Amino acid sequence: VMAVIWTWGGQAALGLPIYIAGTLVPPLLLAIGSADGIHIVGRFYELAAKPGADKKQAIVATMNQLWRPIILTSTTTAAGFGSLALGQMTVYQVFGITTAFGVLTAMIASLFVLPAMLSVLPMSAITPVRAGEDAGEKPTTRLSRFLVGLAERLEGHRTGVLLGSFL
Repeated sequence: VMAVIWTWGGQAALGLPIYIAGTLVPPLLLAIGSADGIHIVGRFYELAAKPGADKKQAIVATMNQLWRPIILTSTTTAAGFGSLALGQMTVYQVFGITTAFGVLTAMIASLFVLPAMLSVLPMSAITPVRAGEDAGEKPTTRLSRFLVGLAERLEGHRTGVLLGSFL
């Protein structure tokens, strides 16, 4: 979301026109930008779940393992979109510039903002399973109860869910 806000703010600040192709930028940035965050949080969960794990050490180890892949994937994706700026059509040039900028902004958020957020949140807020839920007890939050109930109802109708998905 930060990448979308910064991208459209930067586009407005530079006076770049808004074209219909620009409506593709937010969903692209949300999809591309969230991938790095998903990898970071997933690796953090793995490291933090180890017995005796320290949150700070888990964050540092996570970022030590993932900063290179995040930079490489983000810069190559940004370069791919940025190459559209070399074309002749202004629509594609603006789309390429804004999307490349957004991908780099999402990378910066993943490398700096996300680890900072993980460091200030209590472990209870960032662990994937609340205490007791993994022991077969009932979920404690309304959303958890709803989702568990929905999954239980849908589990017996797998074929219907699959067919509905295809439709």
